[in-house]
Parts: sequence; C-alpha cells; structure tokens
Amino acid sequence: MRIPNKVVCLWSCLTAFTFIHTAVAQDYAAEPLTGAGAAGSVATADYAGSAMLGDAGEDAGYGQDYAPAGYDAGYGDGGYGYGDPYGGGGYVDPAQGYYPEPLTQGYPPPQMPANPYMNYWPEVSPYEQPIMDKTYRQNGIWMNEGVTGERKYFFGAEYLRTWFNRPGSDRIGAPDVYPLFRGGLFAQPVNASVFANGNDLTSDGTRAKFTIQNPDSSTLELSAFWVAEGRQIYRPYPPRDLANPQNPRNERGFLGLDDGGPFGTRLQFDQDFQLTYKAQSWGGDIVWSTMPVYETLGFKIRPLFGVKYLTIREQFDLFGVQTNFFGAPDPYITTLTSQTRSNLLGPQAAIRYEMGGNVFTLTGQTGLAVMANHETIQLTGDNMRDPLFAPIPTPSNPKPNYFRDAQAHTHVSPIFMQDFYFKAKVFRVIPGFNDIPIFANADMLVGYNFLLVGNVARPTKLIDWRVDSPRIDLSHSRWYMQAVTWGLQWQF
Repeated sequence: MRIPNKVVCLWSCLTAFTFIHTAVAQDYAAEPLTGAGAAGSVATADYAGSAMLGDAGEDAGYGQDYAPAGYDAGYGDGGYGYGDPYGGGGYVDPAQGYYPEPLTQGYPPPQMPANPYMNYWPEVSPYEQPIMDKTYRQNGIWMNEGVTGERKYFFGAEYLRTWFNRPGSDRIGAPDVYPLFRGGLFAQPVNASVFANGNDLTSDGTRAKFTIQNPDSSTLELSAFWVAEGRQIYRPYPPRDLANPQNPRNERGFLGLDDGGPFGTRLQFDQDFQLTYKAQSWGGDIVWSTMPVYETLGFKIRPLFGVKYLTIREQFDLFGVQTNFFGAPDPYITTLTSQTRSNLLGPQAAIRYEMGGNVFTLTGQTGLAVMANHETIQLTGDNMRDPLFAPIPTPSNPKPNYFRDAQAHTHVSPIFMQDFYFKAKVFRVIPGFNDIPIFANADMLVGYNFLLVGNVARPTKLIDWRVDSPRIDLSHSRWYMQAVTWGLQWQF
C-alpha cells in the first residue's frame, strides 16, 4: 500500500519537533556522545562503545572511562548535582538559565516542634524516651524492660495513738529499807510499776510524709512525727485534810534512803504523796527506696536506705509532804526530779515488701539503724532527809537541802523498726464522701508502727538513793514506742 506524501511529510515534521523539544528540555545540550558539552562546567563524556548497546561489557555498567557530568562547584553543590540542602546557591541549566536553590522548594522538612521527647531520626517518637531500659535473664529467657512516665508526688497526714514503754519495776527509794511502824499503820514502799497499773503510757501524735515517686517506682520520702507528752500520776491517797482529825495520818507514802547504816533512813509522808512519770518523742526520716529487687504478680521487695533522727524525753517526779516537828507551821516538802534527754541521729536500712495493686496495697517494712545517741541527764531535788536532822532554812540560805547532779554522754544505740500499712481507695465508693474533693481524691491509710531503741538512759533506773543528796548512777536499758495510725494520702 502506498502512503500518501502528505502523511509522510506531516509525520516527519512531528518527529523533528519532538526531537528538538526533548533536547532543549535536557540539563545539557544534545551533543554527540563523544563530543564536548555545551556548558563549560560539563566535562567531556568519554565513553568506549555504544551508549545504547552498552558494548563496553555486560558487567561494566558505565564504561570505566565514563564519569557522570557534575555541576559547577561554584554554586555550592560540591560538584554533585543539587547543592548542600543546608547551604546556598543553586545550579544553571544551559538552556533555561538559573534553577532556584532547593531550600526554597520546602526541602528539608519544616523544623519539628519543640518537645523534649522528640528528636530527629532515628529517635523520632511521639512517646517519652525510656527513663529505665534494662535487659535481664529470667527463667532462662532474656527479657527487656523499659519504663517511661513522669514523676508522681504524694502527701500524707496521719493521726497516731501512741504507747510509750512503761518505766519498769524499779524500786522508788533505796533497796533493803523497810517501813517503820508509826501511828498504828504501815506506809509501804512502791516501785515504778505502779504507773498505769503496769501498762504503757498512752499519748496522741501526728505524722506528715512527702513522697516523690520516679517512673521506675523508686522513691524519695521525707517524713516527720511528733507525739505529745504522755503522763501518768500515782497518788494512792488524796491529800490529808488537816481539819479532819479522823483522817489517817501515816498512809500516804513511804521512801527509803541509804544513809550508810544497816537500816537506812525512812521518810513517811503523812499529808501527801505523789509520783509522776512523763514521756515524749519526735523525729524524722529521709529515706531512698530503690527499684524492686524482686517482683512477681502482686508482690514486690525493695531495699531502703536513709538517715533517721529521734528524740526521747522522759521525766520522773516525786512529791511528798509530811508534818513538820517542833511546832513549825510549814509542812516539810520533799521533791525529786530525774530527767533524761536522748537525741539520736544515724543511718538506717530496711526492706520493704508490698502486696496488692491500684485498688489497695498492704505494705510491710522491717529496718535497722545505728544511731549516735547524745544524752543529757539531770537530777535535782530538795529535803531528802528526815526533818528531825535537816538544817533549818534561813533568809540567806532558803534551801539548805537542795541538791543537783548532771551528766552528758554520747554513745551508740541500735534501733529496730517494724511498720505495717494498709492503703485503699475507700472514699471513692462511699456515698457522700465521694462528693467531697478532699476525700474523693484521697487514699485511706491504716497502720501500725513499732520502734525499739537499745542503750537508753531512763529516769527511774539511774538514781542512787542516798540520804541528803541523791546522785546519778548511770545505767542503760531498752525503750520502745508503738502506735496505731490512721490517715489520708493525696497525689498531686
């Protein structure tokens, strides 16, 4: 079939136009493969063989004498095409002129928003970076664990119902001194177990605790407690009514003193006799707890380390009144006060074990501390002798029988600590309370605390009951305090 001349001519024109347009659109002029480039910045492309057939060898790719044409380094691209995306300049097209620098076209991507947990690749993440990342072996399998999150802050306040260690069974007065038959009745000596009927002294107190919990569950705890003075009074009989002759005279109290003789000196108080014992304590802790060293479903064990401070104050008072002799109008009053102050400071270590989850938690803590104990002791009083032989007061010496003794010591005292706490979100399910923010957002705490301190000076155990001027006879024993607690804890 013969193709018309008009069609052949039209086809030839279209082919020529396509070739010319394609050549102009290139980054370099259409040149023979072995010719020189149109732009001075384009190196001669030396190619051995046909560019279409790749006759330089099947495995050669480009021929070994061929180097891809680069752009002028004067435009900041280093001779490798587009310039440094963070630098300046652009490139020149031989046919169309200057091409704009790529930065103006939105490359690289816009700056990431400021976020401490997002970084450029390979660390780009919408999540927080791990606070803890550890690899460990468990039951023969390698495990990897990562923890992210933020710190949590807690504040708790507790009420303490406290019991102080009772004084003991120390004899009030010198041993082996017995009552003297006088007035038809016997006044019996007593010992320190008469306080609270042999039970511990009770008191009330409070505790505040501030806790910082890290994402890995380690914590820093700062706590302080204060317990009010607990007091017990022993008064076997009310004061004598001097206007009532029927009121017995010699049944108020008795005190024996050591005068160096076989029988000693006896003070019998026919008008009044009263013994008082006081105890008080306060202190604080700074404790760091680590991550759990053992953890299974609903159970954790972690060690604690820190510093503990503790103050123990105890005081024993004796007050006795007897009728003066030789017609003296004023009664003869005997007093004695024994005070001990122990200030303890030192390191502590403990093990905390926790059971439970988000709804409730049962926590136990067992610890030991080694404390430097600085103690001060003071013993004062007046008229510790039989009024028959006592000096008579004068204006220049109104208290001729006054005595005082004091000592200060520093030594080591060990401490044993045991705590139990039950924490639960109780108020959130109690109608009425869950509408009050202070309760609805709080956890309830119920606990028990026990604190045992060794090597402590106690006021009824260190008195040398000598006549006229008793002295300190230093001795040490144990002291403990226990409390039942109730409180609230808030997270903020």
